[in-house]
Amino acid sequence: MGWLLLEPITDLYVQIEDPGKDISANAHQDEESRRLMTIPGIGPICTSAMQAFAQPMEGFRRGRDFAALARPSAAPTHDRRQAAVGQDISKMGQRDLRRLFVAGAMAVVQWAAQRPETADRWLVRMPTRKPKMIVAVALANRMARIVRALTKKKSYRASVLAPA
Repeated sequence: MGWLLLEPITDLYVQIEDPGKDISANAHQDEESRRLMTIPGIGPICTSAMQAFAQPMEGFRRGRDFAALARPSAAPTHDRRQAAVGQDISKMGQRDLRRLFVAGAMAVVQWAAQRPETADRWLVRMPTRKPKMIVAVALANRMARIVRALTKKKSYRASVLAPA
């Protein structure tokens, strides 16, 4: 009798795992996604979200412009160029991208706290002066700028940020 109740739950677990496997498989097949996943803190879900929610990277003039898409801010604004197309722009940015960048950055911050001898000195020093969440948001901004820089068809140069 109890197994009858568990069978639908098992089916739900299978349904939840399948899209994650599909996203990961698609990300590993795409050259741009593989290049972006060389950045510490960016994985298959984040690269898929960038492709889905952000315009092509060539549309951003500099890394700061792409980082602004994922940056939190309070006041909404209105851009005339977008108004002509009938779209409003909010300084809130793309919430899903921001969440993914901050989650990945928080993982890198925690990794750096566990391995201070191999991590970037900036990542080791900052949590002693600022709360970890503020450091993670700053690192997320840095990651967004690196993402924009990788549109030049180069891989991220493995540095002391990357796990050994």
